[in-house]
Order: sequence, then structure tokens, then C-alpha cells
Amino acid sequence: MGSNEDMIPEFAKRHGQGPRPEMKEKLRQALAETRQREGELEDLCADIPADPAGRWHPKDHLAHIAWHRDRNARLIEAVRTGGELPRNVDEDVNTSIYAATRDQPVAEVIAAARRSWDLLESVIEACTEEEWERPRPYGPPGRKLVDGSPGDHLAAHLMWCHLEAGNENAAEAVLLWARDLSSRTSSDPRTHAVGAYNLACFYARTGQVAEALPLLRETGSSNCSERRPRSSAGPETMVGRGGLEPPASALSARRSAS
Repeated sequence: MGSNEDMIPEFAKRHGQGPRPEMKEKLRQALAETRQREGELEDLCADIPADPAGRWHPKDHLAHIAWHRDRNARLIEAVRTGGELPRNVDEDVNTSIYAATRDQPVAEVIAAARRSWDLLESVIEACTEEEWERPRPYGPPGRKLVDGSPGDHLAAHLMWCHLEAGNENAAEAVLLWARDLSSRTSSDPRTHAVGAYNLACFYARTGQVAEALPLLRETGSSNCSERRPRSSAGPETMVGRGGLEPPASALSARRSAS
């Protein structure tokens, strides 16, 4: 990849306005590192037939991430410019994405993912600080138009890909990377808690109870319930069940086959 500066479109350079330089630079860094890390997921993708039972292959995880990234970019741009908002999504959206993309060749999926990166980067560069701070039109209250850490979504999906392949070391490594990225590029405790929850999910799924419990307690004290799976159970109960549930995307894919 080129430098972060190389990714800034010319029209954005001419804007002369934007969030505080340190804020935008940190987000640029987070986007650049996440885009580079996504190459790890691209490398796992292969042109193989869709699973009859609806289990996702790495290609399906990439298509899912790309779809949501593209929609997020269009949502930010619509709020910024006063344009028409993308429609709100329902609980079946991930099943629909899977159905629409499961037979696409890997080359098409990768190309779409890279286009979604180009769009998101250009939209972020065009935003001003005031636009970043606007409330997000959909989703839980209190969320800003631009918030969170881009590495968390990728890391959660890469974790499942690596676990499916029996590579626990790689699964842990990508989650540790995402948590570190969040700590370096965001000051929001709720954002940090997402990375902690994802890591706790991994430790619980792999039977590492001592590592999972303090992370689960951390997420419970960070007021991040709107950004992590809902459960009325405490950390000890959740770990005792044998691990946390897979992401909604994986569950949706399995439901679609039933």
C-alpha cells in the first residue's frame, strides 16, 4: 500500500476543512492498517462451491464485510450532503447478502471489497469535524456518524475463518491486533470494549476461562451493550456454556439453510 497521504483524493485535499488533524490522522491510520490486514482474509478466499448447509467460506465473510462497509460509506455521505439515506437494514440482511454473493467468483468479491475501501476513504476525507459528530440516523442512540474502530469487524470474521481452519494462533493474533489498533487510534471506552469482547469470545470458545472472564467483566463495565451481543447471563455463565455464540452473520447463514 502507498502512504496514507496517497489515499487522499484531490477533491478532499482542496476542501481545506475537516476534523482536528490528530483525529483524522488516527482514523486514517486505523483505515490503512485495517485495509492492509484485510489482505489476510483475501488470501484465505478460494473459488469453491457454496456450502450446501449454508456454512460460510472466507469469501462469504469478505463479501459480508464489503457490503456493510459500502453501505456505511454511503450512509455517511448521505448525511454529510443531505442526500437520500440507504434504507435501514433488518435482521435478515446478512442472509440476503449471503444469498446474493455466495456464487460470485473470488475475483469479483475481492474487487468489490477494494471498491468499498476506496469509497469509504474518500467519504471520510471529505467530512468535517461537525459532520463526524452528527448522530447516526439508524442504530442505538448515542452513536456518532463516524465512530468505532474499523479493525473490530474484520477481526471478528477473521477469527471465525481461522478457527474453522483449526488455526487458533492466527485467530488470537488478529484479535490482539484489532484490540491494539483500537487502543492506539480511539479514546472511546465503548470502542475499546468491543475489542475486549471479541477477544473474550475467542478465549471462551477455546476453553481459556481464566483469560475470558476479566475481559467479559471489562465489557460489562464499559457501557458498550449496544455494540456487543445481548445476554442476560453473567460472564461465568456465558463461559460455562462452552463459549460465546458466533457473530450474527454466521448464525444468519446457518438459519438460511434450515
